[in-house]
Amino acid sequence: MPQDMIRRQADLAVQRRASEVGTYNADTRTVELTAATGVRVRRYDWDIGYYWEELAMTPDAVDLSRVEAGQCPLLDSHSRWSIEDQLGIVESARLESSQLITPVRFSEGEKAKTAEANVANRTLTGVSIGYRILELSLIEKDAQGVPVYRATKWALMEVSLTPVPADPAAGVRSETGLHPCVIVETRKMPPENEPAVQPAADQNRVAPAPAPAPAPVPAARGEDTQTAPDASAARMSGVQAIDFVEDARALGVDVAQARGWAEKLTPDAARGELLRAAADKQRDEAPRIAAGDGARITHDARDKARDACSLALLNRFEPGRYKLDGAVGEGAREWRGMSLLEMARSNLEANGEKVRGLSRRELADMALRTHSTSDFPYILANVANKTLRQGYESSPQTFKAWQRRATAADFKQIQRTQLGGAPGFLLVPEGGEFKMGTIGEGKEVYALATYGRKFSITRQTLINDDLDAFSRIPVMMGRAAADLESDTAYAPLIANPNMGDSVALFHASHGNLAGSGAAISETTISAREAAMGIQTGLEGRYINVTPKFLIVAPKDKVAAQKMLTAVMPTATSGVNVYANSMDLVVEARLSRSSGAVPWFMAADPAQVDTIEYAYLEGEEGVYLEERAGFDIDGMEFKARLDIASKAIDWRGLQMDPGTA
Repeated sequence: MPQDMIRRQADLAVQRRASEVGTYNADTRTVELTAATGVRVRRYDWDIGYYWEELAMTPDAVDLSRVEAGQCPLLDSHSRWSIEDQLGIVESARLESSQLITPVRFSEGEKAKTAEANVANRTLTGVSIGYRILELSLIEKDAQGVPVYRATKWALMEVSLTPVPADPAAGVRSETGLHPCVIVETRKMPPENEPAVQPAADQNRVAPAPAPAPAPVPAARGEDTQTAPDASAARMSGVQAIDFVEDARALGVDVAQARGWAEKLTPDAARGELLRAAADKQRDEAPRIAAGDGARITHDARDKARDACSLALLNRFEPGRYKLDGAVGEGAREWRGMSLLEMARSNLEANGEKVRGLSRRELADMALRTHSTSDFPYILANVANKTLRQGYESSPQTFKAWQRRATAADFKQIQRTQLGGAPGFLLVPEGGEFKMGTIGEGKEVYALATYGRKFSITRQTLINDDLDAFSRIPVMMGRAAADLESDTAYAPLIANPNMGDSVALFHASHGNLAGSGAAISETTISAREAAMGIQTGLEGRYINVTPKFLIVAPKDKVAAQKMLTAVMPTATSGVNVYANSMDLVVEARLSRSSGAVPWFMAADPAQVDTIEYAYLEGEEGVYLEERAGFDIDGMEFKARLDIASKAIDWRGLQMDPGTA
């Protein structure tokens, strides 16, 4: 991210912040919200890491064009996938004391009425806004060196009621102290026979909701209250009573009972009874979950369409591997034969976007825009990830057959301790003392390293219908990751690095290196087997290691196969004593362009440590990440691999320098 002014237009995702609900007006079905303040929010960016973001709260900074056009909705927890998710409309917006105030009006839907009731009784108080940054400026760095950016131009997209704001890592916060709001209550003048209500001393303090007037307790649920309140209490006007009864009908409360409340109770007490009755009705009608039953996640129509489109693209890339069968395959046939732009157009239309008249470039831009209703970023990421894994898994790897796999929790140094055998038993004479024994140990240390590359899918890919851009390229990236793993795993055999005792892995003092190179034969294999068999542990006793794998370059493949293949001899001298005694591993990385080509023998890693390779916990193998393109028009992908390999013990390895 540059250090001067940053301009991000339509390619920026919609951000969110949280605030609180203000006062509610039952007559107009409106509530006034403190929607946003200029408080700093901690965010994360792929390129610069964590940073602070604050919103400029000035008239020239806030774009309220959606509000002015009547296109700024009140949503349920930022959900925009259904018309039922719109709870109302933002009627206006204004700035007061560096705060954005937004009066909103609820709609007539059942979901909106439920939300309205929760707002009225103050069981729902969370507010969050969705906004798009148009201009961002670096203003300073805090004491810890974390940069602070100010959104000097931003547009309000929507306002949401939410019980729990979104993930704090996404920038939404719900702590009540971070977004203060000033609630100014409009009170009607009381009748002459009632004392006036004294205003609060602190006008900037959030005023609690007024306690309802004491109401008579009904004798039984569903029966009208028998005792009327004090005759001096205020009554509803005729218009208010009609509205109150209509509200009761809309909430499903008994109309006759509501009419009795309107006639006998004060307005506040009547509304309290209405809300309690509506809550009881909702509770009684809610479905009961049997013991042992839990929430079930379903696969909705949009998810099925995404999967079907992904399968159609994969089938186009490799029909033999990705077949159009089953329920998803049946849906994928609808997408078969379409170009990438045709798929994008159909997907956008299905999700409610108006794409008629758009040029190919405009259509590609909208399809790759992550904050639109387009599913194409998800579809492309799904296809790229599957083809990446396909390339990774199809690349031949021979080291996994004979090396030990481990997992590392982090990138700190990994220490592998070599324990010696238990000390030998000593004779204890009658009445004698048992002697203390010790177990020797050695250690090898290594750490994970990170490798990776980036590739991109641009709008030109969609316009040119270039399927290879996100099918063949990820396959090649996957193969490259698998090749890197093999390079890392065979590095100890090829480089012959020093061990923890400062001696090379294969060395005469380790007893695992032939004095002179020789071809594979019964004699040379026998010599390496004997050398492995006389290896001793840290305490100096024989550990009886036996070879399990014969590891050769392609040059020695035929000779090795002959040594390990059973034959039908006609004489004792013709018996192949090493038939089926070891597993053959052929690896091209052991080849040499000139000179002698070595061959190796390795023990079973379950018997003794040989070479160990490790992945980062939770990310075994290649891992793919994607994001909306910042430097390019499209999507960026990052393939990452965290791996390390280390020789742990020389006692289970033997090397013969071989012949040219």
